[in-house]
Amino acid sequence: MMRVKKLGLILFVLILSISLVACSSNGGNNSSGETPQKEGSPQKEESSKKSESGDKTERVLKLAHYIDPANKDDVYGVAMTEIIQQFEAETGIKVDLETLPWDQMESKLVISNAAGETVDLSWVSSQKLASLVNAGALRPIDDFVATYDKKIMDDFSELEDKATVSELDGKKYLYLASMHTRMLWYNKELVNTPPQTWAELVEIGKQATDKSKGQYGFGFWGSKHYGSIEVAISPFIWSAGGTISNKDGEVTFNSPETVEALQFVGDLVHKHGISPESVFTSDSAEIDNAFKAGNIAMVINGSYMYDRFMETEFAKAGNIGVAPIPGKNGPAPNFINGWGMAIPKNAKNPELAWEFMKFFNQTEIQIKHSLAEGGIPTRKSAWTDKAFEDKPLHQFFFKNAEENGRPMDPLVYYQEGLEALNIAALGYFLDAKANVKQLLDDQAKMFNDKY
Repeated sequence: MMRVKKLGLILFVLILSISLVACSSNGGNNSSGETPQKEGSPQKEESSKKSESGDKTERVLKLAHYIDPANKDDVYGVAMTEIIQQFEAETGIKVDLETLPWDQMESKLVISNAAGETVDLSWVSSQKLASLVNAGALRPIDDFVATYDKKIMDDFSELEDKATVSELDGKKYLYLASMHTRMLWYNKELVNTPPQTWAELVEIGKQATDKSKGQYGFGFWGSKHYGSIEVAISPFIWSAGGTISNKDGEVTFNSPETVEALQFVGDLVHKHGISPESVFTSDSAEIDNAFKAGNIAMVINGSYMYDRFMETEFAKAGNIGVAPIPGKNGPAPNFINGWGMAIPKNAKNPELAWEFMKFFNQTEIQIKHSLAEGGIPTRKSAWTDKAFEDKPLHQFFFKNAEENGRPMDPLVYYQEGLEALNIAALGYFLDAKANVKQLLDDQAKMFNDKY
């Protein structure tokens, strides 16, 4: 079992450093089951508010999200606001929305839950689940989930369950709003057939590289941020047979397999020259912009980039493609995650939170959310809906997630663990003469001794 640390230290770590990098059948409607009343469940203490007429009490759900309803230019924010309004109209439950910065969702949840003044439902990033559970900040939802019938349960993607059941205690704490998969995006004007292996990546990358024009074959986010490990580096490590951590929460990245993967990534710049040196110093947006401008032929990124990449001239001309991330000997595993819906442990209205979860899990809502946000619906029945018939890239997203997707290796100290790997990797990326194995050993020892 993963090592469990004291709540005080978890709170300290989360408050200081938590952040992200950061996507109808009638099966999920209110007729799916009664709200359970089990021993040990929080007593129902619904927030109440008098209506304007003064003769009716409203049920109020406090929801924390990162959208700003006032920003009408945000396609996703507009769609999410409409979904909330539809929920209010259909259930009679009023939503009191608290807007937070996206990179403060988890830290605010931990702090407010400890203070006993928390919302009823919060958006959180699924890869932070172990940290939140270890902090005692979340309420398990297994009793609510048990009210779903088998037909509904079978319709959820298995990946959704893998990302929302804790390695610590085997309990389910979240439902994903959508799933994000990573892949190779490529410009068909520069690449005819996408690579499937490391060797093909180098060969095709060289063909697409013309340094006299400032044009490179391959781009990825490899700079100083733990998110670069999630998006771009972990697929190479997993493809080589390496791991980042074990189930006890110890990092295991100081292995021959990780050494091989990092040496290959470094060689893309220093030996093969198919990637610019800027991949080790630029942020993700800069690499994406170079791809959009036609200066990079292939790039690793997520399904959530759909709307932005489809704005490019070559995409409008039908010349954008997607493929699995090239692996050592074939398609590489890719990191699956997503924003999830979580009930804080000290929430006063968990039943109202479950009503929103049930509503949001409906196939028709999943489709609307996915089309705006770019993630993959958690309900498999949505994947074959006519809304996606003329969207071949979305069809690939579904297939890639199912065939190549996987969650991150378990880490209670999630960000700290990935940052340790990131420091070691950059030590080598920025100095090809450095001893990569020694860098990995040093960071692994420091992390495992501390945590």
